[in-house]
Amino acid sequence: MKILIADDNIYKQDILSAYIKNKFPDADISQSYSFNSTRKQIFENVFSLILLDMTMPTFDSNDKSATVSESRNRPLAGKEIISSMAYRKLYSPVILVTQFEVFGRHNQLTSIDDIFDEINGLYPDIIKGSVLFDFQSDSWKSKLDNFILNMELK
Repeated sequence: MKILIADDNIYKQDILSAYIKNKFPDADISQSYSFNSTRKQIFENVFSLILLDMTMPTFDSNDKSATVSESRNRPLAGKEIISSMAYRKLYSPVILVTQFEVFGRHNQLTSIDDIFDEINGLYPDIIKGSVLFDFQSDSWKSKLDNFILNMELK
């Protein structure tokens, strides 16, 4: 079973990776840290599961060819990645794992639940769930467990 953990927070990556290794000891875990590296991984590999952060920088921090403006954060990177997966007919199951309950600025705020509902309406063959990650609590694990148990991972 091949699993991608796509998140720019290395500490969160480590926690998610340990969780996956505990649940699936034989899992082959790949990691990506930015919008571009995540798309590259998804376009070049077939994954049994993708744990996808919603907000990521455009480029990895070690990409010296990126300008400051190009490496900006993409607040809805996860949504863009799922859209590009659908365009290319790549149907690996995705679970959003985010630390933020709302996205946007000032009077243009959107909840993660509303974003999930929108993505699920457009790409139900790809999106399988949304989990609010919290460093201070393990409550996210039971929600992630429920989503994973409802999928037949190969």
